[in-house]
Amino acid sequence: MRDNEIRQAKLTLRKAAKSILLAMDPESRTRLSLRAIENFITLPAYRTAAIVLAFLSMKEELQTGYLIDIAVSEDKIVAVPRMSYSSEAGDFLEFIPLSPEYRSWPLDRFGIPEPPEDAKVLSLEELGSSPVAVAVPGLAFDLSGGRMGRGKGYYDRFLVGARAAEAAHGGRLETCGLCFEAQIVASVPMSPWDQRVDFLATERALRRV
Repeated sequence: MRDNEIRQAKLTLRKAAKSILLAMDPESRTRLSLRAIENFITLPAYRTAAIVLAFLSMKEELQTGYLIDIAVSEDKIVAVPRMSYSSEAGDFLEFIPLSPEYRSWPLDRFGIPEPPEDAKVLSLEELGSSPVAVAVPGLAFDLSGGRMGRGKGYYDRFLVGARAAEAAHGGRLETCGLCFEAQIVASVPMSPWDQRVDFLATERALRRV
């Protein structure tokens, strides 16, 4: 596919995926989220992880509070993303370890608790030298590990850097798309720079992809 065809295919799929999430009733969302997380925590990389990179959910997304609570109770470092900017790198994603009072953080425009400006940031060197399990959000996934996010490329750029740090520092980083079964499609349109995930966890199964 040409670049413009890929962009159009992504726009169409993104619209359909958002409609699926918005149509889900709260009871089903909670119930299926718990099942998906129960499958995620059977991932061997999660069991041995010192660091779990999770995400704080928007209202319509798979709800990750249960995963965060479990990982914290197992004395893992749990970190969540924050969008940042520098003149050298432009927009980028960094991960902030959760503090016990994170639920009292002020909400951003998406209704997600926002880490304070002075919060500690996990460096790529720390991530690259540790066993890390990444719960990756997305609007759509396929069984080849293809992933489509919300169109800004934050996770793709982060994963490029994190995988390079893993190779440089000898750690182990595995990625798992955490989503509902309804978000799995036959094929996600992929640009050359889009990053694939290693596993998928849904309410139905944990799959290596």
